[in-house]
Amino acid sequence: MNMLLDEYLMECEYKKLSKKTITNYKRILESFISTTGATDIKQVNKLLVKNYINNLELSVSSKNQYIRTISAFINWIQDEYDVDLHIKLKRLKEQKTIKYTPSDDEVDELLRAYDNKSFMNCRNKTIISCFINLGLRAEELLNLRKDDVDLKNGIITVRKRKG
Repeated sequence: MNMLLDEYLMECEYKKLSKKTITNYKRILESFISTTGATDIKQVNKLLVKNYINNLELSVSSKNQYIRTISAFINWIQDEYDVDLHIKLKRLKEQKTIKYTPSDDEVDELLRAYDNKSFMNCRNKTIISCFINLGLRAEELLNLRKDDVDLKNGIITVRKRKG
């Protein structure tokens, strides 16, 4: 199984998945393999996976991440080695929650809290504005470089976007 995992992770690198994604896949799949004791793909079945998922002390959302990762691994094995393991995993039902979204007034108040009298205040105000106005994720913002920002034309180029 570990050889298959190594090969799968190399395939993920080949597909140019992010290092963070590959690290998460590795962590989840190593946990699955070591916890279940599966040393051969022939030992893996739907019941084994369901028992593994059920015994995780995680939120439903996190369990679904494990299900997606294990499913992707199993699907890759089936495609790569032309075997049918007869394993189709469904994600668990998650309760839909509405995430809090600040009002325009609250956003304005937050931005007014930073005056332009110091570098740190200007920087923080810019960071918050990028999150709010551009919808950037933290990692996308961290990957911005000076030459990605064209102030003359009002263009910001985001090179490393998720998905």
